[in-house]
Amino acid sequence: AVYSDGPCFYTANDTIFVHDAPTGGVIAPGTACVGSAVVVNYNGTTQPGYTYNWDFAGGTATPGTGPGPHNISWATGGVKFIQLTIESPEGCISPIYTSMVQVASPLAAPQVSCDNTTTSIEFTWPSVPGAAGYSVTTTTGQIITQTAPTTWTVTGLQPQEQVCVTVTTETGNACQGISTQL
Repeated sequence: AVYSDGPCFYTANDTIFVHDAPTGGVIAPGTACVGSAVVVNYNGTTQPGYTYNWDFAGGTATPGTGPGPHNISWATGGVKFIQLTIESPEGCISPIYTSMVQVASPLAAPQVSCDNTTTSIEFTWPSVPGAAGYSVTTTTGQIITQTAPTTWTVTGLQPQEQVCVTVTTETGNACQGISTQL
């Protein structure tokens, strides 16, 4: 800067430092199951003095502070948007980084019943809401996967022969299938 007043001049120099805002993003899985922890992490370069401001969309996070990794679980299903902003010691703030996680609710166990004749046993169960299908395993070694109907018949049995069956819901999401054994 130069200042002049008649024949007098004054010159001053000043140094201005320009700092970059922190950059990076959020790494999170696209799907999760209610009550099961998933790992979420900051994927940028960490610097001493950075402050990490997380919003875990109502999830319970451990440790919940710093760049991560964080183990997060949610008590309810639905779409969750995890957000992060980072602030440098100089006061520069990053953009808002967002990652979406679809949290699925576990399915109910199938309620299996059976009806037998002399040479066969028919296992049936009502449709489980949200099930993509069913996997059925019997003690006779038969294994099937089906979407419908919700019945399975084991034939060719000898009198007094017993058969056990395990019916597992196929979820089509991040939750494990639920089994019922009869």
